[in-house]
Amino acid sequence: MILQDLTMKQWIDKYIPLGSRRRTCRRSGVDKNTLRAWQEKKCQPSVLLLSYIVEVLVLEQNVDYNTVLLEGIKAAAKIGEEQ
Repeated sequence: MILQDLTMKQWIDKYIPLGSRRRTCRRSGVDKNTLRAWQEKKCQPSVLLLSYIVEVLVLEQNVDYNTVLLEGIKAAAKIGEEQ
């Protein structure tokens, strides 16, 4: 398992397609404005919200849960370091 060094915006762009962001957020119970705030680095995502989104991505896109979640946590930690 090789983890990529991504920013939160790159992680969102890589795993959540532009046309299905609203549906993915709705299915995971996360507000779409929260996703936008993560991209603009206004707030740091919690691990729980990331895990909800990754569970939906596993169902929709059949990606590896552990890899995607760890990349998301690593990207979220970068936001915390910058603030």
